Amino acid sequence: MKKHSILTSKLTPPDRSQMIMRQRLLEIAENSEERLVIICADAGYGKTTIMEQLRSAYSGHSVWYQLGPEDRDLSVFLTHLAEGVSRAVPDFGKKTDRALMNTENVAADHENIMMVLVSEILEFAKEPLALCFDEFRHINDSNPTQEAIQFLVNHLPSSFRIMITSREKPNLLLGRLRSQRQLFEFDTDDLRFDLEEAATLFEGSCSPPLAERELKAWTKATDGWPVALTLSRNLLRSNRRLPEEILKDLVDNRGSIATYLAEEIWTGLSEKLKDFMMRSSLPDIIDVDICDKTLTEHKEINYSMKFLQEMEDRNLMIFSLETGKRYRYQPQVRQYLRRKLSEKMSPVDIAELNIRYGEAYEQRGDYDNAIKHYQDSGSMHLVAGIIEDQGEAFMAAGRYESLARWISVIPESAIKSKPLLAYVCAKTSEHLGEMEKAESMYVMAETGFNKKGDKHGTFICVYALAEYYFMKEMYRKSLEMATRALPLADEPLDRITVLTRMMRSSLIIGDTTRAFQILRQADEAIDDTMVEARLVLSTENMAVNWMTGDFKGSMETVLGLEKEATPQTSMQTRFIVLFFKMSNLREAAQYLEALATAEEAADYLGSEDKIQKLIFQLQKAVTLLCVGDGTAGREMMERIIAKIGGSAPLGPYFSFNYLGDYYRRYGMPDKAIELLIPELRSNREKDIRYSIASSLVNLGANKLRRVNGPGNTGLANLEEASQIAKENNYRFTLTQVHFQQAWRALGLRDEAKALDEITKSLDIAAHFQHNNFILQEGKISLDLLAFAFEADVHRDYLTKIFGLIGPPALSVLSPLIKSSSASLRMAVIPALGKAGGAQAAPYVRRLIRDTDATVRRAASAELASLRTNIEEPGKILTKRENQVFEMLTQGHSNAEIAQQLFISEPTVKTHVTRIFQKLGLTRRSQAAVYFHRDRHPAGGAAN
Repeated sequence: MKKHSILTSKLTPPDRSQMIMRQRLLEIAENSEERLVIICADAGYGKTTIMEQLRSAYSGHSVWYQLGPEDRDLSVFLTHLAEGVSRAVPDFGKKTDRALMNTENVAADHENIMMVLVSEILEFAKEPLALCFDEFRHINDSNPTQEAIQFLVNHLPSSFRIMITSREKPNLLLGRLRSQRQLFEFDTDDLRFDLEEAATLFEGSCSPPLAERELKAWTKATDGWPVALTLSRNLLRSNRRLPEEILKDLVDNRGSIATYLAEEIWTGLSEKLKDFMMRSSLPDIIDVDICDKTLTEHKEINYSMKFLQEMEDRNLMIFSLETGKRYRYQPQVRQYLRRKLSEKMSPVDIAELNIRYGEAYEQRGDYDNAIKHYQDSGSMHLVAGIIEDQGEAFMAAGRYESLARWISVIPESAIKSKPLLAYVCAKTSEHLGEMEKAESMYVMAETGFNKKGDKHGTFICVYALAEYYFMKEMYRKSLEMATRALPLADEPLDRITVLTRMMRSSLIIGDTTRAFQILRQADEAIDDTMVEARLVLSTENMAVNWMTGDFKGSMETVLGLEKEATPQTSMQTRFIVLFFKMSNLREAAQYLEALATAEEAADYLGSEDKIQKLIFQLQKAVTLLCVGDGTAGREMMERIIAKIGGSAPLGPYFSFNYLGDYYRRYGMPDKAIELLIPELRSNREKDIRYSIASSLVNLGANKLRRVNGPGNTGLANLEEASQIAKENNYRFTLTQVHFQQAWRALGLRDEAKALDEITKSLDIAAHFQHNNFILQEGKISLDLLAFAFEADVHRDYLTKIFGLIGPPALSVLSPLIKSSSASLRMAVIPALGKAGGAQAAPYVRRLIRDTDATVRRAASAELASLRTNIEEPGKILTKRENQVFEMLTQGHSNAEIAQQLFISEPTVKTHVTRIFQKLGLTRRSQAAVYFHRDRHPAGGAAN
C-alpha cells in the first residue's frame, strides 16, 4: 500500500483557550478507572470539549483523532492512527509502517496489521496511552475501521484508555466491558450545563450581571443546552437588547432555539462577513488556502484570514483546528449557514461554487475532497475524470472501498463512454470479490478500447478476462482469451505473462504437450536483460513442478525466487511465491513452517484482494487439517465452504478432496463419498483433468475404506485416475493410486502385489517429497508402512515418516526387534528412536543384549542419545518450542500462550504435541519437571 499524505487537522486537538472548563464532569471521569469512556449526546452538548479536557488531564501519552467520512477507508484511518501514535510514542512506527507499506488491501487483512500495531505500541509505550476518537458517527456501521477500533478496545491493556464521542451509541461490543465495570459513559443529561456552569459561561457577558433567578430562567429556557447558552451569551454581548427581552423570546421559541439565536446574531453582521460565512460553509473544514483560491476572483492571498479572525474575536462558534490554517463551524451554525446560502444563491450557483472548491482541492492533489465537492455539484463527469486519471494510484494505495463508493454514483452511460474508467471499475469490482460485475465491466472496457483503436487498452482487458476465467475454473475459456491477448501484447514482459497463463491453463485441462511447448516458447523469447520476464517464467516453472507433483523441485524454485525478489518485484509474483512456498512446505510435512508462511503472507501482502485472502484462508485450513486432530482445520474449511455457497473455487488449488481425505482418515469414508461424488461430477462438466484425477483417486480410496461396500468401484476409480495421471505426468496422483492399491492388496494378503505397488508409491514420494500424503495416509495404514520397512523399501525415508507419525508407530515397529534378520533389527533402532523418543527406550534396551555385536553397539548409542534428549530437552527443541515449553510449565493454557506469542491456538497445540513427542512426555506435570531440571540440575539451587 502506498502511504497516504497526512492531514494534520485530523490529529490536532481543538483549541482549549476559549473552552469553559467542565470541572464537574472532569472530576467524575478522573476518579474513575474505566478503560473505555464513551461520550454520547446530541449535537451542541460539548462532547468534543469534554473529551479534549479529559485528554489534557490524562497523565500519559495521548492521541487525538478527528474522524470523518474518509476514515471509512481503513487505509486512511490506519495511516493517520500510526502517525498519531508515532508523535506520542518515541520509536514507534517502523513495524507498523512496514506492515502498511507491504499490504495491498488493508481492509482484507486488518487484523494482522492491528496485531502489529498493538504489539508495537506495547513494545515502545513507556507509560499508558489515551486514544481519543471524535465524531464516531462517521464510521458507526459495519465497516473495517469500526472493527479496527473494536480490536483496540479488545486488545489494549486496561491501563490504557480509549475515549469516543458520538451522537449515537457506538456500534461496538461492549457487554463484557460493561459487566467488568470497564466502561464509563456520559450521555446528554450529564452534559447539560448546571446553574454553576451557566454562571461561569455568562460571567462578564452583560452589565449589570445576570441575577441568580435570571440564570435559572435562562438555563431552564435552553434546557441546559451548551450551544444555546453559548449563543445566548454572544447575543447578550452585542448589547442591542435587554436580557429579559431575549429570554422572553427564547421561552416563546423553545422549539427552534438554535434558529432564533442564529437569527439574532446574524442580523448584526456585515454583509461581507455574512457572504463569507455562507460560502465557506460548503466544505467540512474551512481551509484558508482553499478558500482564498475559491472565494476570490483573483485567488487573493489572506482574503479569508480577516474574516476568520473577526469571527474568532466575536465568538461566532468557529473552532480552530490548526493555528492560522484550518477551522470548523459548530454543526448547528454550519447547518444554519448552508440554509441561508440556499436562500441567497440558486442551485446552479451553489453547484458552480462546489465545482470551484473541487478544482482547488484537485489542484492541491486532495482528490477525496475534490470528489466530494464534485459530487455535491452533481458533476459526475468530473468525478469520473478524477477516477479515470487517478484510478491506478488509488488502487496502488489499496483504496478499493473508496473507489467503489465513488463509482457507485457515476451513471453507467458515463462509464461506458470512458473505457479506462470502465477498466478501473472492473479492477475495483474484482478486488472486492464482485466477479460477475468485474466481467461485464472488462467486456465494456474492451469494447470501448476497440472502438478507439487502443491496442494496449484492448490487451489489458482481454488478458484481465483470461485471469478472471482462470479464477472461475473456466480454463478453456481462459486459454481462449489468453490466445486472443497474445498478438495484442507489444511488450516482451506482457508476451511472457500471456504465454505462462496459456501454459498453466493447458496443463490443467490435460494438454500437457502444448503446455510444455508454450513453456519452451516463452523460455526462448527471453534474453539476459529481461530480468522481470525471467522472474515471471520462474514462477511458472514453480507452478508446473507443483502441478506435476515435483514438490521438491517447486520448493527449490521458491527459495531461488525469494533470493531474487526485490522491493520492485510485483505484488502478484510475491503472492504466487508465498502461495507455493506454503503449499510445498505442507506437502513436505513442515506444517508449522507452512502456517508461519501464512502469517508472513498476511503481513507481507495483506492478501491483495478478497480472492487472495480466500486462497490463503483455504491453504491455512488445509494445513490445519494435517495438524493434531485436524478439528480446527475442518471447522475453518466448513465455514469457508458455507460462505462460498458450497462451490469449490480456485480449481486445482482447492477442492473438496482435502475434506474427503480428512473424513477418510478419521473413519468417515461414507461422508467423504457423499462430498466427493458431486465434486467429481462438477470437475467432469468443466473437463478439468487435474481435478478429475484428484477427485477420482480420493473417491476410490474412500470406497475401498468402506466397511460394507464393494471395493471394485473404488478400484475402477483408481484405474481411471492412474490413466489420466500417466497421460499428463501427474506424479502426485500416481503416488496416491499406488499407495491405495498396495493397501488393498495387503488387505487381501497379496503380498507380491502389495510390495510392487508400495515400492512404486514410495519411489515417487521419496524423490518428490510427497511426505504429507505418506504421513497422513500412513497414520491409518501403519501395517503397510511397516510391511514396506521390513521389505527394505526406502527405509531411510520411512524412518523420517515414522518420526513424524510419532509414538503410535511404535506399535508396528516394536515387533521388528524380534526379527531373525540382523540388518532389520539394526535398521529399526533409529526408527524406534525417531518415532517414540523416550517412549522407545524400553524397546531399544532389549537390543543391548542382542546376539549381534553391531546391533548391540547401535542400541547402546541410541539409548545414550535418548537419555541425553531427556536430560537436556532445551537443546533438541526449536526456539519457538522452547518458548511454548516454558509457558506451559508455568501453567498457561493454550489460549493464553497463543495470545502472548501472537500465534493461533491450533499452532500452540501442534507445538505442545511436538514437544511431548520429542521428550517422550504424556502430561503437563511431566513437562514442568523436565523444564526445571534442565535449568536447575541436581545440586543447583533454584532462585
